[in-house]
Amino acid sequence: FIANCSTKFSNIYKDRIDHVKKEASECLRQIQDDACESTPAISSLKLHLLEMEELSHLESALKTDKGLSTIKTNVISRFREHIITLEGTTKCDINDWKIAIEENTGKGIVITTERLEQGLREMLALHGLDEKSNNILKSARLNVESACVALAKNICSLLKSKGHYQKKAEHLHLIDMFGKYSIVSSLLPSPDELKNIVRETVASDAKVIEDLISETAEWDKIDSLLTQFKEATILDKFTSDEASSRLRPLMQLREQKEVQVDDLLDDLIRDQDFQGIKEFIMPFANSKDQIKQQKFKQWCNKIASSLSTTVSEINRDLERAISEEMCHSITNQVKVLEHAKKELSSRLVKLPGGLNIGKEVQSAKTKIREILEALIEAFNVHYRNMNFEGMGISHHSVILLSSQMEVHLTPLNKRTVKDLREKFDQAVISVSGFIHRFVQSAFQEDGRLLQIFPSLKRASESVNPELPKLSNTYETSQKELTEKINE
Repeated sequence: FIANCSTKFSNIYKDRIDHVKKEASECLRQIQDDACESTPAISSLKLHLLEMEELSHLESALKTDKGLSTIKTNVISRFREHIITLEGTTKCDINDWKIAIEENTGKGIVITTERLEQGLREMLALHGLDEKSNNILKSARLNVESACVALAKNICSLLKSKGHYQKKAEHLHLIDMFGKYSIVSSLLPSPDELKNIVRETVASDAKVIEDLISETAEWDKIDSLLTQFKEATILDKFTSDEASSRLRPLMQLREQKEVQVDDLLDDLIRDQDFQGIKEFIMPFANSKDQIKQQKFKQWCNKIASSLSTTVSEINRDLERAISEEMCHSITNQVKVLEHAKKELSSRLVKLPGGLNIGKEVQSAKTKIREILEALIEAFNVHYRNMNFEGMGISHHSVILLSSQMEVHLTPLNKRTVKDLREKFDQAVISVSGFIHRFVQSAFQEDGRLLQIFPSLKRASESVNPELPKLSNTYETSQKELTEKINE
């Protein structure tokens, strides 16, 4: 009975060994056949290898043919060869995946992603055969992870950049599509994380446009950015309408700002406040839009009309008698021309009507210098004739004009004014000397003194407020002459 049982038991295990051998061979075939799903076959093969390990301990007792260990070793060897082949195949799949993504071929992306997903799933199933195989599988998985990290970095960099809205939409769609592949998607950023990045970028792009509208009047640049930003609406389905919700207020703000700038330019031109006008008017000059060019021409006409009036007023003032009010008026009007020249001359060398701001400024300065030179010459004539009344009036006019308009004078003009001051002071001081010589000559008639005193007297009797110093000189000289005569 025991012998029969032993024989029966031995036959059963022999049959089982034959069955395991056949099953292991079939599993290997399925694993190596690309048309078959390998994961179930791998799981089955791993179970068969465990059973082979258990059966190998019974070989001697069962007196079976020597060969089970050899078969097991052969299966493991072929298993490892498949793992090595899988590593190489994965590298090719990664390259094909990168190319498909770069070329944005939808079908190619789907096919290569499916291959990567299948390869990664197979790697998980194959893990645990032995340490050497595990290291090969780890290397293959790291290659996939590196490719995914590089893709994630490129996508994040693109999504954080300005513009490129169509490209961003394509990449977000790509990430959504990867969601079907659980292993591959786990190696990439989550769709929600990337959508938040895009939402923040869209908000940032909108803020740039908003600041540009608020701070400048560069309409062509603003309109160009708004046109680009309209393309961001393609991202609305990923960002909860972030672009559309910001585009409408931006368009309204841009329209309001242009109306405000139009009104501001009219006010600045009316008030002749040309300092800073360039930043508002030059964008119209540089614009390629015909309507803005037409507006620019209209404002040029207004500027030309306003400045022509200023030039006429300067010329009228230059014909008036020298006074503080006249000097102040001319100074302010020349400043208006200078501000206009500084702000507009780069594009407006000549305004409508032939008005040249630079030439008009230079002409006004030249006339101021000519008036000063004429006053100095008149002073010199009075100085030679010892006409103190004439000297006083000319001296006062020269000092007033030179002090109020010093910035428009040449170094020679300033030296001449300094010489005139000294001459006038010397003339006043010289009166005492003439009196002394007259007394020392025993009161002999002195023609110069006969010129000086009547002139000083007229100066003292004049209601002209320019001559108080000469009035004092006359009184002092008269007193000095009387005292010397009495002596």
